[in-house]
Amino acid sequence: MPSSRIPSDENIKTNVMVRAAWLYYMENMTQQEIAERLGISRIKVMRILKEAREQDIVEIKVHSPLTGNLIMESDLRSLYHLTDVYITMEADEGEALSRILTLAAAQILEQRLRPGLRVGVGLGRTTSYLPEYFVPSSQVACTFVTLAGGLSSKETLEDNYVTIIQLAKKSGGDARYIYAPFLVSNKEIRDALLHDEVVNAVLEEARKSDVAIFSIGTPDDFSLLHQYNLITIHELAEMRRAGAVGDALGRFFDNKGQEILTNFNERVIGLSINELRRIPTRILVAGGPKKYPAIQGALFGEIPNILVTDAGTARYLLKGSKST
Repeated sequence: MPSSRIPSDENIKTNVMVRAAWLYYMENMTQQEIAERLGISRIKVMRILKEAREQDIVEIKVHSPLTGNLIMESDLRSLYHLTDVYITMEADEGEALSRILTLAAAQILEQRLRPGLRVGVGLGRTTSYLPEYFVPSSQVACTFVTLAGGLSSKETLEDNYVTIIQLAKKSGGDARYIYAPFLVSNKEIRDALLHDEVVNAVLEEARKSDVAIFSIGTPDDFSLLHQYNLITIHELAEMRRAGAVGDALGRFFDNKGQEILTNFNERVIGLSINELRRIPTRILVAGGPKKYPAIQGALFGEIPNILVTDAGTARYLLKGSKST
């Protein structure tokens, strides 16, 4: 006679799990429809689908060229204790790469907009492209504020002011900027300006930003500060000898992300690196070989907690973290 062996509870459980997984992943039924079909609660369906993945009964694969980037994003979040990472395609260093990174950063900013949000915007070529790609879906009563004083040269006039004015106009928000230059000739002038009621009020707003979006510079002749004639090649060489690998808001930092205190700092009007770190959401937008050491130093020092970079820089950061 054939065996009349009764299925065990474990076999019954596995059978239900496999059936639920098949109905959900292969027949595209909703969790509620599966619950009604199998005579169990929707909560139980959710639980057994999760268990099916954990026991490798279900294996999910994503087939896309972007999969490699998503894996690197996850690895970078873990290695550098980041809240989030966004990796873009690679491009030639310079304007092309800056524009690709800025497009991604603008989309991130659009997603985070809400009434009352205060967004601090840093200096830099990269952030100057933001208004071109920033296309909020609706008007939001938010505020854009500069994180440092005005930056201008013979070729450009107060471009960081123009950037936040355009961002505010596109979003229906307000623009607030520091009524002082980024760099002054000596500490005494800076201290006098910091005691000015209007300048101090905007700086205080900058410190209270909910989101900061910024890039970083390098201590070489590619430096924006040098190209604006704010710092000489000899001064940059001194910064490098002091251990500088990059700057954020004109504040130079070492390979651990610690601010390097020099006479140059005493002439800068804007947030310090420690003040920048206190902003809850700090989005660093940077990439390319010239900035590899600067980006890594910033990450080690936890200056940003969100990184927008390119795939080549991401590979460097993952490789570099294993050798430090």
